[in-house]
Order: sequence, then C-alpha cells, then structure tokens
Amino acid sequence: MAVSAHLAFNIVLAVIFLPLIVPVTRLIARLTPDKSGPVAEGPRHLDEAALSDPPAALAAAARETLRVGDIVGSMLENTLNGLRRNDESLCQSVYALDDQVDRLENAIKLYLAQLDQSGLDGPTKQKFTATLDYAINLEHVGDIIERSLSRMAMKKIESNLRFSTEGSGEIEEMFLETIDNLQLAQGVFLSQDPTLARRLMESKLVIRGLERSSTRSHMSRLKDKHPDTLQTSALHLDLLRDLKRINAHLISVANPILEEAGLLRESRLRKEQAR
Repeated sequence: MAVSAHLAFNIVLAVIFLPLIVPVTRLIARLTPDKSGPVAEGPRHLDEAALSDPPAALAAAARETLRVGDIVGSMLENTLNGLRRNDESLCQSVYALDDQVDRLENAIKLYLAQLDQSGLDGPTKQKFTATLDYAINLEHVGDIIERSLSRMAMKKIESNLRFSTEGSGEIEEMFLETIDNLQLAQGVFLSQDPTLARRLMESKLVIRGLERSSTRSHMSRLKDKHPDTLQTSALHLDLLRDLKRINAHLISVANPILEEAGLLRESRLRKEQAR
C-alpha cells in the first residue's frame, strides 16, 4: 500500500509540473547570458605571427578595424530602429556592442604597439597612423552612441514621448545620412582613395545643412506650440548635435588622404564658401 501511495504521489507531481518544464527552461535560457554570442568574441584578425612582417601586420589590424566599423554601424541601426519602433531591447543591445568595440579597439592599439616603428618606411608609417587614428575615432563614435544617443532613445520610450511627424522625419534623415557616411568612411579607410575622401569631406556640408534646416523647422514648431515638439525639444536638438559629432569623427579619416593629395586646402575653401 505504501509503495502504491508513493507511486501515485510521484505521478501526480509529474502531471502537475511536467507542463512547466518547457516554460521554465526557456526562462532560464533567457536569463543566462549566451557566452558564445558575438559580444564575448575577441579579435579575429590580429595574428601575432604577422608582427614580424609589418605590412602583413598592418593589413591584419586594418581588417580588425573595419570589423569595429561594422559593429558601430549595427549600433547606429539599432538605435534608429529602437526610436522607430519604441523598442527598448534594440536600444539596450547597444551597451553590449559598445563593450565589444572598446575591447577590439584596445586590442588593435596593443597589437600596433608591438610593431617596431623605427624600421617602417614612409607609406607604411602613414598606414600605421591611419589605422590607429580610425580605430580611435570609431571607439569615440561608439561611446557617443552608447552614452548619449541610445540613452536618449530609452528616455523617449520610457517617458512615452513622441516626436512630431516632421521632427521624426528630420531625425531619421540625419541618422540615415550618418549611416551612409560610416559606410563611405569604411571605403575611404580601406582604399585610401582621394576621390572617395573628397566625397566624404563634402558630406560634412550635407550634415551641416540637415542640422541647420531641422533646427530652424524645430524652432518654428516651438513657436507654434506644437504639443509633441514642446515635449521633445531637448531630445530633438541633442540628437542632432550628437549625430553631427559622430560625423565629425567619421569624416576625419579623409583629412590625411586629402592633405597628401594636396586637396585638403581646396576642400576647406569650399566649406568656407558654403557657410
């Protein structure tokens, strides 16, 4: 009798708890960090064996730096889509991606520091400097996205704020232009092509124009006391400011290329004339 009662008790427990196994398993999986995911991934291209061959080592560092640029692109896209969809998870994903950017940028710096610069010729030294500078600028961009853009997006979502239709369109246009400029900066860094570098430098005029136009439109909506504009004024202007800062970091990759080609002064004169 005791055995039968014990068996019956176990069967009842199984009937009660069996349906809960799958949901509980899913909950545990969701709460447990995926250590095999991209966030935990380290450098892919920094081959220590290549350090004895500076051109090969610089090629490896350049590939890793382009990878950092791709991650920064994901950060921009996630922040924009978080704003579009009011999706907190997309905004929060930026924090882990920025940690990865920081790790990779530090690994690139340590890798380059192991190269003996005294034996490098002129073009190789230029490649060394260009790679280091671009990696540092990408890290700065990641910090702006993580510390400012994504947090402003979170504030908008948590406070249930809405941009005006016009304001939302203006911010999205500047985001998309910034994402395009990141892709162009990647191409400029990879090719070191003066024509591409000039295109990137001239995009600064586009960004400046978008920021000024949006600010004027925003102030006009404020004057008309548009409800959504009144609630989101600081967010709108701060997003424009930070996107402009990001573009300044991206466009800087063009400076040494244009200077080497004797085109930097020409580009600056064009900018002065456009003011």
